[in-house]
Amino acid sequence: FPTDLRIARLTLRDPKGTWLRIDDLSVDWSPLALLRGVAHVARLNAARVAMLRQPEPDAKSGGGGAALPVAGDVDMFRIERLELPAVIAGKPAALALHGEARIGSLDSGHASLSARRLDAPGGSYQINAEATPATITARIAVDEPAQGLIANLAGLPDLGPLKLDATLDGPRNGERTRLALSAGPLRLDGQGT
Repeated sequence: FPTDLRIARLTLRDPKGTWLRIDDLSVDWSPLALLRGVAHVARLNAARVAMLRQPEPDAKSGGGGAALPVAGDVDMFRIERLELPAVIAGKPAALALHGEARIGSLDSGHASLSARRLDAPGGSYQINAEATPATITARIAVDEPAQGLIANLAGLPDLGPLKLDATLDGPRNGERTRLALSAGPLRLDGQGT
């Protein structure tokens, strides 16, 4: 069974047609790890991912929760160019992403994701998160110029430059939070439980 998969183009469709296109996808993985109940991917890389719109909800799922059939480890993933349309991002946006993830179950694992804008000057985004059945730790850092991705997603294109440094840390039933936010003339720094 191939451990190094290469796909020139992958297209995802729903009843309304194509909603996602992936070009030059490569996956280096370990199929034997499935015998241990782990989907292990050493490297996942896509040259271009174009999200054309949000997919239609799956009527068959019924909205119920589902357990993960196996744990998942992705040592490294990279999307060289992720394209988001105006219907999703407020206005068209292109980003580069890279990161890694280890998901043991729906309430246990950790992930790291970094993104930067390709189609506009400035714009960097970092998320690090870890969860156990008892605790949650997360940090989000955002630094974007005026009319950036988050401002457009929020429908506030005139918000101005945005700097955000937020942390969440503690037991699931009483997390401690710290938020430092700077958006244009607005400055906010606080802590809470």
